[in-house]
Amino acid sequence: MAAKYFDIGSRNKPLFSNYGAAFVMNEQMPGTDVKFHNFFTHARGELAAFCLREDEFGKLLKIQLREFEKGRYSEGFFKNLIAFYQKPFAELQKRLNKSYRGVSNAQLIYELEFAYRRAFLNHPPMIFGLIAQNMKDYFNQELEKTLSRKERADPQSLLKFSSMLLVPPRQSLPQKEEQLFWEIESEFIGHFSKRKPATREFDRFISSKNAIDGLHRLEKECGWFHMEYMMDPWVVNDYRLQLRKRMANFEGMVGLSKSPKAMLRAVLNEQKRFFLKHPNGKFKALVQAMQQMAIVLDHTKEIMVNALFLMRPLMTEIGKRLGLTWLEVQYLVPDEIAYLLKKKRKADRNMMLKRMRERAVLMVNGEITIYSGKSAYLMAKKLIRKEVIAQNQELRGLAVYPGKVIGIVRIIRSQKDHHKFRKGDILVSHDISTELTQYLKLAAAIVADMGGLISHAATVAREFKTPTVLQTKFATKILKDGDLIEVNANIGTIRIISKG
Repeated sequence: MAAKYFDIGSRNKPLFSNYGAAFVMNEQMPGTDVKFHNFFTHARGELAAFCLREDEFGKLLKIQLREFEKGRYSEGFFKNLIAFYQKPFAELQKRLNKSYRGVSNAQLIYELEFAYRRAFLNHPPMIFGLIAQNMKDYFNQELEKTLSRKERADPQSLLKFSSMLLVPPRQSLPQKEEQLFWEIESEFIGHFSKRKPATREFDRFISSKNAIDGLHRLEKECGWFHMEYMMDPWVVNDYRLQLRKRMANFEGMVGLSKSPKAMLRAVLNEQKRFFLKHPNGKFKALVQAMQQMAIVLDHTKEIMVNALFLMRPLMTEIGKRLGLTWLEVQYLVPDEIAYLLKKKRKADRNMMLKRMRERAVLMVNGEITIYSGKSAYLMAKKLIRKEVIAQNQELRGLAVYPGKVIGIVRIIRSQKDHHKFRKGDILVSHDISTELTQYLKLAAAIVADMGGLISHAATVAREFKTPTVLQTKFATKILKDGDLIEVNANIGTIRIISKG
């Protein structure tokens, strides 16, 4: 019987990115014995599942726990781990151009070969971080040892303290974006301390030099992040429209409260006070390691999307020569692209359509196999562990930020679902990626099938203080758009009040 794989995180990804992950996954990271020998991705439509072998995952988690106990996860360790993928990315940044018009096919092949490994080398550290988020039992045991008897008597203490302690000392990109929004909004709101401004006043303000400069800064520093793997980056006009939507809810605008920077400083000061009161060196080292793991998880994703953004002109030119759009060329891999460019041939559209419908990539000890269409379906059926929903399945998961909320369910799978989501809805998704960040800021609560203690969703939930329950497994299968539910993120439960 074939060894079983299980989904550790799903994203809307084309073949080009899934193959890229497999292409580098067997590489050895510095300072750790963690190495990935087996890796499988399967996608039907846009959503691609990243899978590890169950037996290998258990071994890797034990290695991480052992390495922490030995004190390997120091500041120097994380500095070297980040350099492992950031240095190649810096080389990619310096080399890639904005236009490849007139460049020979041979030069396009060379540029692609140069960029490909450098663009995806962030994946082993990313999966390293995904494994670490499963250390929650160990983390909670160490936290409980650190707390006083009185604190342990409070059933909410573990969630309350972990929510505060696991906030990283570095702003995530969504938080940086929110800071820039806050600065523009604060300047606007400063003129209207006693009354609500009219739409025409907002239009006049948003055309001012300061506002336009702020919009251009948003586009330059954060716009590419919204591209994710398969979408378009945000430009000035997208941010202008976003500000207009936020202005419609004037009373709730972030500009009326503390800035994201100030809120982060407040949490970091709270962390300092905690460790002055609880001087446990081992637990402090664990907290710092977990914070750094969370930073690596978010940072590798930022680097990945930024690399694809920088490669976009190259991939667009390649697509033109192969008779494909920028997105369609994402269903080829580098060797296939090189072959078609050398032979000056167009891509096989039937094969492309088959891969768009269903595809899989298997890596075993560095050897990679691609499956398309029915063969991908059969391989996934053979390898991936199937979760069975029991009758009257209870929805319960990992609470990562406390609170109790009643609201309307909106199943969000990608930015294409933007039309149905409203501020105050409860965001329900298979997994929370950066593509969904704009909804996380508006959600009354967050519920996901996947995720973990230091996942992107957990980090953003803590930053924006949104009640969140992750690892429910079946939320997107049981809940439907329009359902009225109660999310109790104090204890990690979801209760259906009425069907939509």
